[in-house]
Amino acid sequence: MCKVELMSQVFISYSRVDTAFVDVFIRRLQRAFPDLKIWYDQVPHGLIGGGNWWNDILNAVAASDVFIYILSNESVNSLYCQAEFTEARRLQKSIITIQARDHTELTKELDDIQYINMKDGVDSPEAFPNLVAAINLRLKEAEKLPNLRPLRKLATPKPSKEPPLTRTADSPTVETPPLAHPSAEEQALCLQRRAVFWQIISVIVGIIAILVTILVALPAPPNNGNVSPAPTSLVQASAAPSETPPLSPMMTETPVPTSDPAVTSTLSGFQQLQTAQMQLTHSASTQAATDLTATQDIVLSVNATGTAQQIEATEAAARVTFEALSWTPTQTPSSATEVSVQATTGSFTPHLGNFEGFTFAFVPSDRNQIAYWIMKYEVTNDAFAGYMTGRDNRSDEGFFRYGESLPGARLVRSGNNWTVESIYGNHPVMRVSWYGARDFCLEHGFRLPNDQEWWQAAVWNPPTGERYQYPWGNSAPAREFAVYEAEDTQPVDAMILGQSPIGSLNMVGNAAEWISNTTGNQRGYTGGSWQSSVSQVGISVIIRSEAQATFSDVGFRCVRDE
Repeated sequence: MCKVELMSQVFISYSRVDTAFVDVFIRRLQRAFPDLKIWYDQVPHGLIGGGNWWNDILNAVAASDVFIYILSNESVNSLYCQAEFTEARRLQKSIITIQARDHTELTKELDDIQYINMKDGVDSPEAFPNLVAAINLRLKEAEKLPNLRPLRKLATPKPSKEPPLTRTADSPTVETPPLAHPSAEEQALCLQRRAVFWQIISVIVGIIAILVTILVALPAPPNNGNVSPAPTSLVQASAAPSETPPLSPMMTETPVPTSDPAVTSTLSGFQQLQTAQMQLTHSASTQAATDLTATQDIVLSVNATGTAQQIEATEAAARVTFEALSWTPTQTPSSATEVSVQATTGSFTPHLGNFEGFTFAFVPSDRNQIAYWIMKYEVTNDAFAGYMTGRDNRSDEGFFRYGESLPGARLVRSGNNWTVESIYGNHPVMRVSWYGARDFCLEHGFRLPNDQEWWQAAVWNPPTGERYQYPWGNSAPAREFAVYEAEDTQPVDAMILGQSPIGSLNMVGNAAEWISNTTGNQRGYTGGSWQSSVSQVGISVIIRSEAQATFSDVGFRCVRDE
């Protein structure tokens, strides 16, 4: 992190074709220079409705200490980028050029400026430190130099309408083609069509699974050649208690004090299936989007009502539906000894760091995700008790941070002092609401991970680029890898053989974990827990819940921006 003068400003000139690159570039720049004002033509950073947009651009160039030109064949040929560059030269601004793509054909004026090569990405090991050093140097030069007189009196005029981009026959080939940027409506329509497609596929697969189950259950034909009639009721045949064991709940006890006016309802997980609306969508995070055996994302919108008798009756009726929509990637072994016990991490050595007393694992950047840190371990009861001591149990929104005195709660309050039940200090904290998890992370300068960050830390192997089915690889879940179908939680540093490639533990099992994704007042948690069945342990199930709800098997971990 670099300190700069509060009034220092940089101007970013770029082509809209390079928007994806510029978005990552600006986020990275803001982290390196939090006090630096960055101007580019996006609200609220630049152009705002109601003004003369070209005059606003000229004023922004004049107010800037450094002019940054993002180079690509499109930006070099853009009349608007050329005009902005001409104005910066007229005002004798310090200019830094960034090569965003290879084989960019430069003009004579641009060729005279030494560019910083970022064609391999913003986080290139040499490029970004070079950029930071260049900005610091140019800002210092701007402080020392007097206000230079413009080279010409008149400002650069607004260019005419952009002509179609033409290239000469001898122009070099651009390795990276211009990026297509569909509109928001097109993206929404594409996602909707994809969701419908995968819903249809999942229903077909479910029907096939049910038919296979029925055929297997049919009695063998007698010797006289007569065949027993097929069952007349699909639900009865599939959901009979004698044939189907009860569904292991992922989330159980739900009471949140009903006397609290801020908390009007409490939620559970699979035990609330009579009011659950199940929607099967294709996970955008899967490695093979067209493979029917790719992991699928089940999103449950849970609304908590109903008695124990209603729940028990509904579980049996809904089991066939849940099993039809669920996919088990490999045959579950009959014993743990049948599984090859090894952590699949390739040649990658996890890089760990310590921040605010917590151990973090480093997640390198890739094409779609900038680098960040994630906690190696789930947040413990001891850590959360220390945070709650001397603090009100209500968030700024008025909801409980922690569900004290509820089943599964290991923290005990005496006045403003919070202590932990014996032996549970190093176990993951449970009964913490989404608000409590969020506030804990923010207090320490961290935040909750989003679904993509959580998933990346769970299964991505940086050296090979592979995405596994589970943190330890593609082997089916086993007791050596994760805590599931258990009597209780385990310490957060247990299950070393289930470590993810980047070095985090218990990404699946032990405690399900809150993520930051928001839909209205709905929040998500994922990963499965100590209460989950083997089919529910994985990275592809996100359960939606009210943000104020607390559960006896949901905790969290934080991430830290690089």
